[in-house]
Amino acid sequence: MTFLEVWIGYALIGVLIFALMFAWAVRTGQFTDMDRVRYIAIDQSEVVERPHGRLSVFDRFAGYMIGLIAVIALGYTLWIALR
Repeated sequence: MTFLEVWIGYALIGVLIFALMFAWAVRTGQFTDMDRVRYIAIDQSEVVERPHGRLSVFDRFAGYMIGLIAVIALGYTLWIALR
């Protein structure tokens, strides 16, 4: 396996991780109120509340997929290193 093929593999894994994280951010509404977000870091009076209860099916799936991709990336790295 050539050096270029190794880096193409890493690039594909990175793009997949980015796509999953971006889909999760859009689905959970991370980009809905951009005007308020820029002042949260300097506003001491506002307490950010976390939602209670279980995670949605999509959030659990995204978490499992990110973990699976991390394991695949680690396995790919070890496979290349030991080859």
